[in-house]
Amino acid sequence: MMKQILIEKNVSLDDAARWHYQIILSVCDLHIVGEGMANRLKEFMQFRHFFVHSYKIDLDFDRIRELSRLSLVVFPEFFEELNSYF
Repeated sequence: MMKQILIEKNVSLDDAARWHYQIILSVCDLHIVGEGMANRLKEFMQFRHFFVHSYKIDLDFDRIRELSRLSLVVFPEFFEELNSYF
């Protein structure tokens, strides 16, 4: 969703290796989401990166549970910020 918004605004994502991170920084720089939300989204991005690149035995199930619960709060707030931008 954020990537599509940036494409519509003609924002380029130059560094292919860090494009997820660039998206979060860009939407924050454009005041589409606030800095607090950007930091929360980075936390999910870091977990996603770890999850994709780790073995199942390395997973911290308490952390997974914590992020799952946090997502129930963060995602509605994220959509509120997007809606207030538009």
